[in-house]
Amino acid sequence: NNGTFSNTFVSIGIVGGGTTSTTISNNTIGSTSTANSIQFTGTGTPLTAMGLSGIFVSSGPTLSSITNNTIANLHNSYVGTSSTTALTVRGIDLAVGANTIDNNIIRNLTSASTIAGAGTTANICGIVMRSTTAPSTVTNNKIYSLKLTTGNHQKIFVLSFSFKLAGN
Repeated sequence: NNGTFSNTFVSIGIVGGGTTSTTISNNTIGSTSTANSIQFTGTGTPLTAMGLSGIFVSSGPTLSSITNNTIANLHNSYVGTSSTTALTVRGIDLAVGANTIDNNIIRNLTSASTIAGAGTTANICGIVMRSTTAPSTVTNNKIYSLKLTTGNHQKIFVLSFSFKLAGN
């Protein structure tokens, strides 16, 4: 997610294929009670990029419905270096399609990253919408407790969109 990663963990991913639509609903990703229940650790090389996503749709469907999911307690403990390309934690990350994202809970996403980023490259994002296909709707989602654990003043985005959404 978010570019070329040498190490990536995705809980639910749609990558390629000839499907015209996909539905991802009623899942719990991570524990709702245990902190850092899904952790991405490692040292990697200075140019290593590491990504951790609850739900990631990178290619394939022209329509995606992502509803009634809970994504909780995801943690990336990799700090990185000044030359690291990206260190990200994403609740939901959509790169393609006209999407409906409704009634999801995304909470307790944490990262130790010290690498600056903004928008779709921020260290932590609750929902990332990089698709430019319209119409897409994002409604009734709850996103909270996004935290950088290093104390650095890097970027956290609750929502990051590449285009204006209809219906919001």
